[in-house]
Amino acid sequence: MTKQPTIYEERRRKLKLNILEDLYNLRALTTEQLSSRFDYSIRHIGRITRELQAEQLLITEKVRGYEKHKGFQGNYYRISTKGIRYLNQADFNTSRTSDQLRVSEHYLPYILSLNDLHLRVEPHGWEVINSRDVKAKFNLNRGDNIHGMLISPDSTKYGVYIFLNSVIEYNMKKIKSEIRRYNNTDFPNMLILCKTEDGFNQVVSELHAFSGIVNYFTFKVLPFGFGINYLKEFDSEDTILDFLNDFGVIPYPEADISEAPIGLETVVIHEDEEKYFINMLDNDLEKLQTIRNYRKERYELDGRKLLIVTNMGNRYPNLLEDIHHIDYLHITHEEIVDYFHRNSN
Repeated sequence: MTKQPTIYEERRRKLKLNILEDLYNLRALTTEQLSSRFDYSIRHIGRITRELQAEQLLITEKVRGYEKHKGFQGNYYRISTKGIRYLNQADFNTSRTSDQLRVSEHYLPYILSLNDLHLRVEPHGWEVINSRDVKAKFNLNRGDNIHGMLISPDSTKYGVYIFLNSVIEYNMKKIKSEIRRYNNTDFPNMLILCKTEDGFNQVVSELHAFSGIVNYFTFKVLPFGFGINYLKEFDSEDTILDFLNDFGVIPYPEADISEAPIGLETVVIHEDEEKYFINMLDNDLEKLQTIRNYRKERYELDGRKLLIVTNMGNRYPNLLEDIHHIDYLHITHEEIVDYFHRNSN
């Protein structure tokens, strides 16, 4: 009689299968990412991956370039040819070989970063599509820099770029060319996530007045970690307004907006005045054009100021210094982090 596997053995077998499925779909994952994904300790995942390596079902490689100022950055794993055969025997459909899934050293940090995004937002109803599949779906050039597509729980689609650091002028020109070439049929919205302050400053400086962004409904630029939390927590304008209630911003849905300028359809009460609400916590550069289009003459006829909510200090007051009918509500990083923590508990 064949011995039936114990509950522990069956759970272990399923974990191994799930790890191999993820390595096939996501191409490369670190120990930390697998630990977060399956809610097991680093030590336990280490034991499982060593077993999978001993069975020649996965391949272990060194991580390079993922964290700019760090020497040894740990290991990552990718699936082997034998691992793909194992998946096929478990009725998992595959169409790519292990060599086709191999990630170049140059591209590895982008894959791992996109997978960070995937693993953290997927439980909240978001879908992440990798660069290779996006390029095939929309018939884009194989050499394009775009790193993937993000689809929100309400089916809003974003093209995604990840900036590990600042980039040289040639690459920035190439990215601008892609942004101009894509249209809002392929990517109605664009999201740029920056892993360093230098990269973030460069993107905002280069793109805030770039005419190519007018093709998009939204064009958001966010620091990487903050951006992921923002996507998870501030998934609607109602959520943001609820957060801002503590700062004296009161929604005013009864306001007459029949003649409101395009893009200024949300009115709030702030400091006992009706104002048009502009959320710049998401650094949506597309909104800058809406703000600039609300000229002094229109403001004098309308009477409502703009209320811009930002956590970027003087960045927008400096960019918009020639517009005087704007009030700013400055939110600190600590206040936002506190909100994230309260909502994650």
